Amino acid sequence: VPAEFQQKLAEADQSPEAALAIMNEAMKDWLLRRPEYPKTVGEFVTARVLPKIPAPHAGKEFAIDRTRGVVVLVDK
Repeated sequence: VPAEFQQKLAEADQSPEAALAIMNEAMKDWLLRRPEYPKTVGEFVTARVLPKIPAPHAGKEFAIDRTRGVVVLVDK
């Protein structure tokens, strides 16, 4: 897990905007190392890009928008 993600995860737990930002940083890191998108955001943890998935907004979950190549928040 990159060290810069460790501190940002602590901030992400306090701010939904910071949580989405770190998820998109993880996506960029993923795409630098792999030619394909992850199937789910959970793969960021299993591939050791992030130690955990930050908490999304209440009633929302993270999803991968493959058209734009970003992580987005969607309704559960």
